[in-house]
Amino acid sequence: MYKFKTEMHCHTLESSKCGKIQAKDIVEAYIDEGYNTLVITDHFGSRHKSDEGINHDIHRLINGCNAAKEASNGRINIIFGVEINFSENKNDYLVYGLTEDFLLNNPDIYNLGIKEFSDIAHENGLLIYQAHPFRNNMTITSPLLLDGIEVFNAHPRHDSRNSISKNWAEIYNLREISGSDVHQPQDIARGGIMTTNEIKTTDDLLKVLIENDYKLITV
Repeated sequence: MYKFKTEMHCHTLESSKCGKIQAKDIVEAYIDEGYNTLVITDHFGSRHKSDEGINHDIHRLINGCNAAKEASNGRINIIFGVEINFSENKNDYLVYGLTEDFLLNNPDIYNLGIKEFSDIAHENGLLIYQAHPFRNNMTITSPLLLDGIEVFNAHPRHDSRNSISKNWAEIYNLREISGSDVHQPQDIARGGIMTTNEIKTTDDLLKVLIENDYKLITV
């Protein structure tokens, strides 16, 4: 029975310039909505880099997740993810399984493209899902470089063309995920996945995604 709810796409005010909600308020909202796990996927990459350098940007990136963990106090599972982009185009990729150490050990990440990043990511056991792949200004990415795509993006202020994403995933046998793409209060708890077992850790999340053992939340 699929009963445990996990948000897969969420931005905080602490780490994403476009985020309008503090992590502590996001945590309370998701607890109220009956979610068990929250994956924080703040923005990172070439469009979001600062003049202070990558170490500063990594520190800023983890602030939102750390704030969510502190606020959760064990009441909801918090997992670190990222929405990354590269200078080659406007595409965004949700990455699961990465760590602060991975980012620190790959300081040239801003200069990579999806092909180079895909090779490094998969060597390190990470999973890559293209976010809202058919939104305006997105570019088609080879399915061979991805583990899946976001077929349901609930962001109410963009047309993500979810039906096209769904068809694309079925044609190319790509794994499918759903996310709320939280930036503002009205975005909360509109997407995610449901699982038979609670996702408590990054390893739990990777296992569920690899086994494709979940249902999509498509509010």
